[in-house]
Formats: sequence, structure tokens, C-alpha cells
Amino acid sequence: MIVPRQPHSEWKRVGPLIPIMRDADASVLTAAARRNGMRNLREEGWMKIRDGVTTGDEAMRAMQEF
Repeated sequence: MIVPRQPHSEWKRVGPLIPIMRDADASVLTAAARRNGMRNLREEGWMKIRDGVTTGDEAMRAMQEF
């Protein structure tokens, strides 16, 4: 069975916090992004598997590339 590849991305729109936090530590930026709905690659992959959009093998392959 051939399953088309699905984009996996950690980039999310965070809003107006980014310009204000330009010199912030990465952990501060990550916390702000997560408060605004960002999910990491693993979480996004599990959601796509759950929704039937991709397979476990494809999600694991994508996670190993990073």
C-alpha cells in the first residue's frame, strides 16, 4: 500500500510574542510557542497516525531524519 507523504512541521505561528522576545532564551521561546498551540514533531506525528493521515513507519522515518 502506498501512502502519500505528509508534511511534518514544528513551525507554528506564535503571534506578536516573537518580536518582543527576540533575545530570549530558547526555552522561553519554546514555552511561549507551546502556550500558543505548538506541538513538537513527535506529538504531530502521533496525531497524524491517530487521524489515519500517515503510517507509524512514515512518522518514525520522519522523526529519525531530525
